Amino acid sequence: MSTELKFNKLVDVLEHEMKVYRALLELVRKEREILISPDIEELNNSNESKEAMVSKLRGLEKERERVSRELAHEVSADAENPRLLEIAQKLELIKGDRLRSIHATLQLLVTRIKEYNKENEILVKSALTNITGAMDAVKQKIAGNKSTYQDKGKIEDKKVDAGRLVSRSI
Repeated sequence: MSTELKFNKLVDVLEHEMKVYRALLELVRKEREILISPDIEELNNSNESKEAMVSKLRGLEKERERVSRELAHEVSADAENPRLLEIAQKLELIKGDRLRSIHATLQLLVTRIKEYNKENEILVKSALTNITGAMDAVKQKIAGNKSTYQDKGKIEDKKVDAGRLVSRSI
């Protein structure tokens, strides 16, 4: 395969990666809204979509590495650890600029995805903390822990039978 064909193949793979990263970025943006809303089914669908995209990106990444090695070998760049910017330096100006542009776009997409994921992680941790606190309060109530003050400033004396959440009296 000629250098031109290898370059075109690499650009095709990189452009495909950019499309998937853009879709992933949009998904993690929407995930914030999903995390705020109580829609578990939508969150599960979002997670499945992310898993599919990550799987697709792994395949594209392997293809990119393979084609990058071949092109790096052709242009006398480091074929063992091919880097887009190094390959771009070895190519003619227009092709090199194209690779640099793609590299910058991919880098920006990945950075934004990481930022949104960090924000989403904070939301998830906050939600888990709230859920854990609520569950602990329910457990204490069921166990009859007398740590809650009543309206009169005294500790509640009424004990709840452990495991009994609903009163049978009418």
